Amino acid sequence: MNVAALVITIVIVLLIVGIILIAVFVRTSDTASNKAAVASVSTKPIVCQYYLQEFKPSKYWGLGDFLRGCCKVYQLCAQHDQVYEIHLEHHPIGEFLISTCSAVHPLPAVELFDLDGQEKLAQKVKQNQAIMHVMTNAYADAPLTAQCKAFVKSSLSPNQEMQVYLLENVKLQNYRVLHIRAGDRVLGVDKQLNPDHLEEVVEALQELGGNWSNTYVISDNLKLTEYLAQTYGMNKIETNGVCHLGKQSCSKETVKDTLFDFFLMAQSAEILQVSVYQWGSGFSEWASRLFDIPLRKTLLRSARSSI
Repeated sequence: MNVAALVITIVIVLLIVGIILIAVFVRTSDTASNKAAVASVSTKPIVCQYYLQEFKPSKYWGLGDFLRGCCKVYQLCAQHDQVYEIHLEHHPIGEFLISTCSAVHPLPAVELFDLDGQEKLAQKVKQNQAIMHVMTNAYADAPLTAQCKAFVKSSLSPNQEMQVYLLENVKLQNYRVLHIRAGDRVLGVDKQLNPDHLEEVVEALQELGGNWSNTYVISDNLKLTEYLAQTYGMNKIETNGVCHLGKQSCSKETVKDTLFDFFLMAQSAEILQVSVYQWGSGFSEWASRLFDIPLRKTLLRSARSSI
């Protein structure tokens, strides 16, 4: 090999080595930059907290209201490139769910944003520069993206105890769930329904129709659940009771059974909703919207007449 050829060969080798070194340097720099960026923003997430009535006696919301607010905060954080987490560790339902928290904070001061505070919430998220704990029932924009639903659902994964409870009690396949929201005044195990109220429920069932033998019935009134199961041949789960998940009066057993009802709907083929309230029920509405379960709704006659 002559001298010129040797020089050319050396130059080519040096160029190749230089290119490799530059590529390694760039990759290392990018990785370091990404880690630094993650570290800089992860210290100031916006955290949706679910708490009981005792922390805000004048304001308490059910699970459906909370999940609706979670979707809204997700949308705002995505719009303004903010880090977002959902924390359920400070609520009794957290005992039956797999935690997705990066870190569990001591019970923080929570900023409350109700429907009248939606604009203020949007401004706070946009300008946020520190960890901010919020709870809201703000309305999420429609339609929900698949990413939004997946993110919120990731905080609702049943833990082993709840998974076993579901497997032990859900025996039907491809079932429907009839969810009747009878109202807070008759919420519980031993609250009686008046005959007029019961007549309205029967009218609503006639409107919905269908095969009741492949239907689970759940309600916020266990006497109503028992009556419908016996009268129409519906299926019911033997439970310890139900509760409003925003109230501090819930026992561990009623929290577990109420969360069970939510997962029962989330795994169903169809949800039938009957409500005494003009707005329906957020409990079954958000099981439907997050888990893409078909939903048919009707109101009791008294609710329709007050619209």
